[in-house]
Amino acid sequence: MKLLNRDNLSNLLSVLGLAVIDVTAFLFQPLIGGLVLGGSLILLSYFLGKE
Repeated sequence: MKLLNRDNLSNLLSVLGLAVIDVTAFLFQPLIGGLVLGGSLILLSYFLGKE
């Protein structure tokens, strides 16, 4: 009885892929939020400094 047939392997790979995507999104969410927040603050200070 082979444990790793083609179906099991593809299921395992898809679960692993989803887990990697979840972890990556969780880790980089604050980074993206920080970039957006920092960029908007820089734009705001630029527009305030222009007047």
